[in-house]
Amino acid sequence: MIQDRKEFRKNLTSNGSIFLGGEKLDFKGYDISVRGMQIEITPGTLVQSVSDVSQIIESNNTAEIYVEELGLTGDVELVWVREEDGKIVMGLEFRDVMHNAGKMWRKRRSYRKKLQKVGSLFIQGLEIDFECLDFSVEGMRLQIVEPENVKIQAGSDAKVVSDKLNLEAMAKVIWVNRNEDDDAIYLGLRYLELN
Repeated sequence: MIQDRKEFRKNLTSNGSIFLGGEKLDFKGYDISVRGMQIEITPGTLVQSVSDVSQIIESNNTAEIYVEELGLTGDVELVWVREEDGKIVMGLEFRDVMHNAGKMWRKRRSYRKKLQKVGSLFIQGLEIDFECLDFSVEGMRLQIVEPENVKIQAGSDAKVVSDKLNLEAMAKVIWVNRNEDDDAIYLGLRYLELN
């Protein structure tokens, strides 16, 4: 006899973390089944609203999670997002997850590939040489020398081209860090479209 789907869900609360939009966010997980779960995320520095999450889902609907109490880690699909009582609530579907994997939970820096490759950043009508410091499936961290009379801001769109990385992409500048001691600035980019 086929039972109602809700009978296969476990209504328990568990804490975890999700990498979303270039940062690690804490969450509380509810309504867990073998196929997925519902979570309530704590806003971060870059991801602060349902609108931010919706934009991320449009460009890349996958993320990595870790559910501490269940020892569960892996990749999930971001299925939906909505606001409930002023909170950001999301539906996740498990894609490639492992149980009892607490020791395998990776810190952000360890699964970003480190490299030093060069390329060109096309932004605000300018072509700027860059050095790629590291990258992941979601984006990259660059070092550039900012041209005079130009202020690159978070939220700007840019084109990234690098023959050495075999990469051509449209991206959004997520964060900008300026080093007071030299002319270098560091940019965090999230891919919007890869060619």
